Amino acid sequence: MGRSKLKFTKSIMAGMSFLFGFCWSHDKIYILLLIVKQLTSSALPLLLIFIPKYVLDLLTEAMPPDTALTYILILCGIYLVVRLFDNYCDANIFVRKLGIFNDFQIQLSRQLAFADYGQIESSSFLDIKEKAFKFLYGEAGFASALEQMFSLIGNVILFVSIIVIVSQLNILLIAGFIAVALLNAYFSSKTRKRANQFDIEKAPLERKNMYYGSLFSEYRYGKEIRVNNLVEWLSGKYTLVLQDILKSYKKIVKTRAKAEYTNSFFNTLQTMLILAALAFQYAAKAITAGDFMMYWSAANSFNSAMFMATGSITSIFRYNDYYEAVKKYLNMPSSMRAGKKPLDDIETIEFKNVWFRYPEQKEYALKNISIKINAREKWSIVGENGSGKSTFIKLLARLYDVEQGEILVNGVNIKEYDYEKYVSRFSVVFQDSQLFSMSVYENITFSGPLKENGPRFEDAAEKAGIKGKIAGLSNAEDTIIHRDFDDNGYEPSGGEVQKIALARAIYKDGSLFILDEPTASMDPRAEYELYSHFNYVTKDRTVIFISHRLSSTRFCDKVALFSGGAILEIGTHKELMESNHYYKELYMMQAQYYRD
Repeated sequence: MGRSKLKFTKSIMAGMSFLFGFCWSHDKIYILLLIVKQLTSSALPLLLIFIPKYVLDLLTEAMPPDTALTYILILCGIYLVVRLFDNYCDANIFVRKLGIFNDFQIQLSRQLAFADYGQIESSSFLDIKEKAFKFLYGEAGFASALEQMFSLIGNVILFVSIIVIVSQLNILLIAGFIAVALLNAYFSSKTRKRANQFDIEKAPLERKNMYYGSLFSEYRYGKEIRVNNLVEWLSGKYTLVLQDILKSYKKIVKTRAKAEYTNSFFNTLQTMLILAALAFQYAAKAITAGDFMMYWSAANSFNSAMFMATGSITSIFRYNDYYEAVKKYLNMPSSMRAGKKPLDDIETIEFKNVWFRYPEQKEYALKNISIKINAREKWSIVGENGSGKSTFIKLLARLYDVEQGEILVNGVNIKEYDYEKYVSRFSVVFQDSQLFSMSVYENITFSGPLKENGPRFEDAAEKAGIKGKIAGLSNAEDTIIHRDFDDNGYEPSGGEVQKIALARAIYKDGSLFILDEPTASMDPRAEYELYSHFNYVTKDRTVIFISHRLSSTRFCDKVALFSGGAILEIGTHKELMESNHYYKELYMMQAQYYRD
């Protein structure tokens, strides 16, 4: 048990140290303001304890009027100054915390982008992310766990100050008063901790809630929902998720209500004790009416400080439960970036006995793949859907690492190359290419808004066959794609998306061009034109076409037919047609489809 508590304490300190270190390194004044804030927050209740005492002493003439009035004016003046300073701290803490939060968002986004791609799409990672955000952003915003720690320190200062004030009363009474307060804190903390555990357990449900909520609000789902009349079906599934969340909240509310009931009971007991003691002291003329008010205010402030302190402790414990998720989230594997070798050009690509399966999957997506591609060769990787073609490209582009075997570029394992330099040699058009809600120019060049590369942009757009379309847009290349930020935004068709992605690849001017199902959204004529045109554009480059349509093979030097994650046939189009195997069967089937 002792080791467990020590480990728990170390974990808490690690979590607080992480937040403190980040905030201190980005804005030291924020931390200093938090410290001053706790001093002012502690001073204000203490001043409100003393001011009523002197007012009553003045009214009951228990103190000379001049003396009482002087004390009142001094204390009120101090109260005003402290209150103004407290307000100043609140306003500036918020603004400075926002600045730190912005820095953190950028750092987190960069770190997330550098993490291994295979990690960020797993469901286990998404659950960790949900829990990590509870720690990082909390119920009161970014770094609320750190602010709770400072609040705890402020309440301890107030707590000790009040003990000093009321220590002039009966010591046994004070001991009893503190004992009741500690019992209250103990039972309240236990029930709150149980509620916090329920809060942690509902993280996966909250992720589902966000997903189903996005189905109704995001533009990309709108057509499917309307055309297929999915409102009732999706609403039913969404309702089930919301019902599960409601059950979780009921558990949390019920458990926290027990803490409130316990707190009310012990507060009432404390009130009875202090009232009885003060009444006895006042009747015996041991204290003045002002003293009565001072001790009574001190007792109430004591309860408030104790309640807030236990609340802060419970919150810190809750955030500690999330901190393990934070560590995993912020330290996601980035093994892809371990290499250091430079790469200037790609002369050869070789897969040697490569096996691969996706994270959390049992079945292999690629099985014992061996293939060699030389510079300036054009390859067509073909096969039916799900045969492993796109996975082949994802491994080559280092979105994932192989499980067995190795991939060599220029005879060197690709893991040894500097990641940034390695991927800079690739011009890739994925089958699900994504366009950003930015200008057409920025989507193609990933630069701007200054058009220092205008001629290069024009050349890429023309070669991709999209230049005329861009010229006809309302703001030409400055037209914003999508309508997230502009009601007049341009919504490209599926074929236009692929052409813009193709222009992006041409603009990048890599050593290796990869087109993953580039014609999936095109009709046969447009497909033929693209392949013919692109074959001319990349005549001196290494090119890999990925497609389930075999029409691309006529433009390529060699063909690899994938089936079930393995290479079934390999050779030139002519060789494979003459072999009379599965490739010829597929080709003739598709040719018949085009003829019909």
